[in-house]
Amino acid sequence: VYARGEFIDAIADTTGKHVDVIYYITGVDKDNYIAPDTTYSTANIRPLKLIAGIPDVVKRKEYDRTNTAVVSVSSELLTNLVEPYTNIDLHAVATYNNEKVATGKQIVVSYSITGEDAVNYIAPDNYEAIYDGEIYKNTSARVEGTEVKTSKEYDGTTTVEVIADGTINNDPSVTVIAHPKYETPEAGYGKIIVITYELEGTGKGYYETPKPDTIYDAVITPKAVYVVGSVANDKYYDGTYQALMHTQAAAG
Repeated sequence: VYARGEFIDAIADTTGKHVDVIYYITGVDKDNYIAPDTTYSTANIRPLKLIAGIPDVVKRKEYDRTNTAVVSVSSELLTNLVEPYTNIDLHAVATYNNEKVATGKQIVVSYSITGEDAVNYIAPDNYEAIYDGEIYKNTSARVEGTEVKTSKEYDGTTTVEVIADGTINNDPSVTVIAHPKYETPEAGYGKIIVITYELEGTGKGYYETPKPDTIYDAVITPKAVYVVGSVANDKYYDGTYQALMHTQAAAG
């Protein structure tokens, strides 16, 4: 007597699947006996661990306050699949060991799987053999939210009042200091203000100094002059109406 077991289906399950146990009789006297009735048992179909090839990882990136790296994978990287399989999709997430600017950084790729047959498999182990990643200084982030006063009365200087210094990359570890100046101190319309920036804070080393911004429609209005007093002075007859004046003036 021997037995053959058949699971109710072929889907992996570790909670105890139903197994029909079917008995057969062999031997020269088999026709003299009736095989035992079919019984049942329980057993598990354990999911199979998949193996992935080397992922395509972009190892260098500009600092962006995150530790994520760009990675590309496809199900073609997978081995250990059992035919026939209908649908297995491989997904990957790549992360640097931290988000700081540095070279020689480790990048770890972790995998997940989806699809109709995903229940029958375990995602591949992490790929941890990348040790030459790099996060370099951010050169593209611009300062946002800077506000300056774009008009003033002539005062002989190129100074500009700062209303708000602004931020860079919404990064709380960096303080932006704006340094705006008129190009020239003379009164006029369509004046140019150039704003240069200085960075402070614990995160300033993650950014290149931002490029200056320029305002082209600023104004310096002329300053009014007021007469404090005017006194006519005596003169000798010269045949003219012109009086000699002594005037004291002051700028507003």
